[in-house]
Amino acid sequence: MAVPDEVVLQVHAVAAPTDGLFNPAQAGRWVAAYARRFHTPFRVALPDYGARVSWDADDSLATVEGETPLLAGGAHANELMAKPMDVAAFLRDLRAQAPATLKGIAWFRLPTAEDRRAWSLATWAAVARGDVPVGHLTAVTRPTTTPGLSTLVLVNEGAADAELPSGLDLPAGCPLGDGANGYARDPLPPKRRPAWCACPPACCTPATSGPSAGCGAPTPPRPR
Repeated sequence: MAVPDEVVLQVHAVAAPTDGLFNPAQAGRWVAAYARRFHTPFRVALPDYGARVSWDADDSLATVEGETPLLAGGAHANELMAKPMDVAAFLRDLRAQAPATLKGIAWFRLPTAEDRRAWSLATWAAVARGDVPVGHLTAVTRPTTTPGLSTLVLVNEGAADAELPSGLDLPAGCPLGDGANGYARDPLPPKRRPAWCACPPACCTPATSGPSAGCGAPTPPRPR
């Protein structure tokens, strides 16, 4: 490490995909170990993105899908996302006890409007300046022009991207409905209650609406 003028120490997406993208405790140990062993100035590379990892039937790694959809298959898959709260907590601790040779942070990757697996610009900016933003999803019903039919929308009222749930339980009085934007009606919901199951996008950005679906009950006959 005596040759380069500066080093970028990557502390994300290093372990197996089953361990997630970022472990704050492990990242802290790597930073401390580098600072003890080497005197070359360095920057820490931190994540603000997600990835879809799929495995074949024999559990061998099939694909890692980032900002570009691969339209690949695989027997099963997981959406991995670096959590803003985890990265913010790591940054807070790093700034409190920064090694003398630490020169700054290198982010991967900068948010764009087209990148659905990266944090929103608002979330990234908040974490970068030292805030600890929190997302807060709320399910909101919106009336439609059809009697007895409402649209259920997930709205992020927090200050950070919020991870979308993999499923939603519906009221027992909602026997009819369909899903949208990644959600579908679960044909075999637990507890015999109506439900949606989903393979939705990884997160819902602040002050925006996420996937939605329709829910309703049969319109009762009008009295004659």
